[in-house]
Amino acid sequence: MSADLGRWSSPALPDEGRLELGAWRARWTSRPWAGEAPGGDRFVLELSAEGGLCFAVADAAGHGARGNALWERHAAVFAAGWRAFVDGAGFPELFDPLDASLCEVLEHSLCLTAGRWSPGGALELATCGYGTHALVTTAAGPWWTEAEQLFGLKLGWFGPERRRELPRGLVRNELVGVERVILLSDGLLPDDHRDPEATLSRLEAANARCASLPPAEVISSLLEEAPTPPEDDQTVVVLERAASPANQ
Repeated sequence: MSADLGRWSSPALPDEGRLELGAWRARWTSRPWAGEAPGGDRFVLELSAEGGLCFAVADAAGHGARGNALWERHAAVFAAGWRAFVDGAGFPELFDPLDASLCEVLEHSLCLTAGRWSPGGALELATCGYGTHALVTTAAGPWWTEAEQLFGLKLGWFGPERRRELPRGLVRNELVGVERVILLSDGLLPDDHRDPEATLSRLEAANARCASLPPAEVISSLLEEAPTPPEDDQTVVVLERAASPANQ
């Protein structure tokens, strides 16, 4: 099951809801800025033919109606790349066509986190840009790493050919024993671009704080820390293995 890929829009699913996807359960909240639905955030969840879970969350430049206008322009490009990704293609096949399409329009850019969990237990994870994040808990506890390995370059800034030549053109991690993935957009973070080091510290602390919380409490905990009034679209998606103790 997936969101409507014609629009790749989270409102294709309810603004708040839950869903079972094979070995995983999902719970989410998505709030457009100033009520300008559907806003500039998007997320999509889909099972592959082999029973793996593919997911993505993105945050477009701008928010509210402006962010949605960006998606209307590039949705078909993403849909084609997403179909290839679900069918087994790599991250470049997902990122590069969208990157090229965004570069055709002045000031069109976005941050995108995508992942693919295989039934064998491995999770491939990649993030382009600083506006989306994945907080991961494994059997060994909350996962964290150096900033250079947490996210790469934003899509729409350089184009795929130039991006491949640059440091952090594609930042990819592979993890095992994953029990939970929390996807979120930066609308949940105060002043994230003004103080990146503080933002990363808050994210690491949130990952540790949320590791043992039930999914509903994860969402409420993150929303409580978000700016008031909201400064951007806000999206949080909690993905958890169905057999995980915290999800019982």
